[in-house]
Amino acid sequence: MILVTGATGRVGYHVLEALADAGADITAMVRVEAKAADLPGAPEHVVAAFDDPPPAEVLRGFDRVFLLSPADEEQTVLETVFIDALVAAGHRRTSSRSQRTASPIPAARCVSCAATGRSPRT
Repeated sequence: MILVTGATGRVGYHVLEALADAGADITAMVRVEAKAADLPGAPEHVVAAFDDPPPAEVLRGFDRVFLLSPADEEQTVLETVFIDALVAAGHRRTSSRSQRTASPIPAARCVSCAATGRSPRT
């Protein structure tokens, strides 16, 4: 199962769409319960935030996490809190897509790799 953060944003919405089209087992992380109703693919959802991540027992239910953090002054702090929670839950790798910094891996390849479990190559 793949957890997609930033699921209601411009990029996260399209990540969910692509994963749903690929038949992936996905869960969307949303900050507001009501926004989960409009997500593509009718995924499961968890209500949480970067500064208030899901509990470790919930995070352990995911074998992959697509971390899409908001472009915010506190972006580094928010990412650190969330990644610390992932590590505490036993995760060792994430796919991260920052809205503030560029990645050499196109978003479509990240989505493809998340769905298949392969490592992206540039």
